Amino acid sequence: MQGYDYYSVDEFREALLSDEDNLLFKLIAIAKNLINKYGLRMEADDLFQEAICRILADCRHIPKELPLAVSVGQIMKGIAYDTFERKDEEILRNYEPIEMHENNVTTAESSYDGKFDSAWDQLISLFSDDEDAFSFLRATSDGLKKSEIIEQIFSGNLNRYDTTRRRIVRCNINKLQREDQ
Repeated sequence: MQGYDYYSVDEFREALLSDEDNLLFKLIAIAKNLINKYGLRMEADDLFQEAICRILADCRHIPKELPLAVSVGQIMKGIAYDTFERKDEEILRNYEPIEMHENNVTTAESSYDGKFDSAWDQLISLFSDDEDAFSFLRATSDGLKKSEIIEQIFSGNLNRYDTTRRRIVRCNINKLQREDQ
C-alpha cells in the first residue's frame, strides 16, 4: 500500500453515498459486465454488495487518488474472477473418468439424433488453429486414454494436458450452438 492515501471506512461510506456522477449506477453496470464476461450465475447486485462488504469490513482499501468506480470495479473484478476459478475447480474436482462407469453404459442408438456430431464438428473447427487442442480432440475421438494422450500428444507433460483440457472445457459449445440458431 505504498504511494497512495487511502479512504478510511467512514470516508469511503460518505464518498459512496454522495452519489457523484451516478456512481452507484456505474458500479452496477460494471458488475453486470463482469458477470457476463465470466459467465457467472449471480445477480449484479450480489457482486456489488460483496465488494462493498469487503471494503466496509476493511478487507480492501480504496486509494483516494483513483476514481471510486475504478477502484471498486477492480475489487468486483477480483471477486468475479475468484468465483469463476472456484467454479472451474469444482467442475474438475467432480470430474470422474468414463472408465469408472463402463459397466453402467448402455447403448441407445435408437434415440440418437445426431446432435453430438454437430457439436463435435463445431468443436473441432473451433480449435482447428490450436495444435494442442486439435490433437487432444482427435486423440479423444480415436479413443485414447488420458495416459496415452499425455505421452503421445504432450510428450509426458501433464501440465500442458491439463491446460489444454481446461481451455476446451471453457469454450462452452452449447453457447456457440445457440448463437448459430
